[in-house]
Amino acid sequence: MSTRLQKITFGFCGGFLVLYGSVALYAASSGVTRPQLLFGMLGHRFFVQEPWGSVAWFIKATRFHDEQKIDAAEEALHEAIRLDPYNHPEYWLRLGQLQFEQRRQKEALETVTKVLGLWNEDAINYLIQQKRDILSQLSGVEPERIPRTQSDDLIELALLRAAVAETLGDNTQARLWIGRASSWRAAIDK
Repeated sequence: MSTRLQKITFGFCGGFLVLYGSVALYAASSGVTRPQLLFGMLGHRFFVQEPWGSVAWFIKATRFHDEQKIDAAEEALHEAIRLDPYNHPEYWLRLGQLQFEQRRQKEALETVTKVLGLWNEDAINYLIQQKRDILSQLSGVEPERIPRTQSDDLIELALLRAAVAETLGDNTQARLWIGRASSWRAAIDK
């Protein structure tokens, strides 16, 4: 690339960044968010609505819970679930645990029942196989260093479902969900 072409290219890119920066400052003072600004400047084809937004909300919820701001933690968890309801069972697990800790068993039961209904047996078997593959690759590694997977969260959700059922006096459902969690754990440990 010739020197002249490089200067033109870098000048154009630099000019765009200066323009974007000044527009971003003005937009921020008007209350416009960065994704809205990009959408307005580039159009809908390049617009991605905060791909890490759900993770950020989950981190906020964890911080709020640590600070004993339970209402704020619950709101942040609801927002994380709204942004990505299918890929992160840990969001649902944490919300159910929070509701259970607050002695709101009926809400916890509703939360856990809803999330466990999102996965059919084929999906659960796939997650179990995925975890078994990870364990086979990491044989000899201390258990605390093995990464958590969605199957771990589903097992904990099933155990939470059993605890909620037992608290509400439904021992049959409690035994059923303990059995499911145990069978899933046994399938992983084969």
